[in-house]
Amino acid sequence: MSKYEPLWDYIKAHNYSQIYISFDDIKVILGFDIDHSFLTYKNELLLYGYRVEKISMKNKMIRIIKAVTSERLVMFPLTDSEMQQVIKRESDDTLKQAYSEMLIGCRKNPENRAWSALWAMQLKSSNQIVGNLSFKGLNEDGMVEIGYGIYPEYKGKGLMTEAVTAMVKWACNEPGISRVEAESEADNKASQQVLLKSGFLFNGKMGIEGPRYVYLKNSSKQKNN
Repeated sequence: MSKYEPLWDYIKAHNYSQIYISFDDIKVILGFDIDHSFLTYKNELLLYGYRVEKISMKNKMIRIIKAVTSERLVMFPLTDSEMQQVIKRESDDTLKQAYSEMLIGCRKNPENRAWSALWAMQLKSSNQIVGNLSFKGLNEDGMVEIGYGIYPEYKGKGLMTEAVTAMVKWACNEPGISRVEAESEADNKASQQVLLKSGFLFNGKMGIEGPRYVYLKNSSKQKNN
């Protein structure tokens, strides 16, 4: 670890879902002024279940958000600038359009951008990004719909199920969330197995792409998982 470890301990101990902390407060915690080395060491915070989302040199403030963690993974929402880079690199027109709409949602409602942002799936062991997830916005009745994908070389290792399970449990503990839904292509059995293993139930409805599933906050099946 680094000289910033007392700051990481402070953030973890207070267990905020997000925290704005000034450079002056950081100096009190650490005993020295923050410097450029912070940019090098800030990824250490992921090991504590948090991520530095924004550094404002103008306001001398840092915004830190809580990440979602599982046994092998850390999931965190990409920043607006990171999403812009994803959009720029994406060659699939459909995905490019979807990511662009997600970025618009983040900018329209920055305080609740977690429900519009693209989330990265990162291995704890190597910091390698292995896939992504999203919630496709927040419905008026508290429903969010999860979408997900994993890079081909990481399939078959249980990582997608691990990530979806952690994300839906996190979502259902957030204020205002009533349920999580998902939709799978009719012939995508692997995706359907991910949902079933993660605690989703088929809700008897068909969407545009295929069967729809729901994860209810208080269903008896999920309580027993």
